[in-house]
Amino acid sequence: MNDNTQEKQAWEKGGPSPNPHGRPKGAKNFTTKVKEALMVLSEDGHQTKEALLVNKVLEKAIVDGDTQMLKLMWNYFDGMPTQKIEAEVDNKDSSLTEEQKQQLLKMIQ
Repeated sequence: MNDNTQEKQAWEKGGPSPNPHGRPKGAKNFTTKVKEALMVLSEDGHQTKEALLVNKVLEKAIVDGDTQMLKLMWNYFDGMPTQKIEAEVDNKDSSLTEEQKQQLLKMIQ
């Protein structure tokens, strides 16, 4: 095999770390870098890029009527709706053990 066709080998747990020194101190993760970039003033100098992004999202959802964007916005505002499930367990004709019944009851509550 030459260098171009060589497959990457997956890191095996318990083996030597592929990154023995970890992330350097002071290194920023991607989310932090994006947040910092959004706080920079836009070219017009009046709004941050974050404000421009929010305005664009609102425009796309409300003015353009983008239903996907509307759903995304509502999920951020109120969170995903929860759905409750109620069930009754008939203990008479069950082949489940008591432990299995308890586990099922915990899952549906």
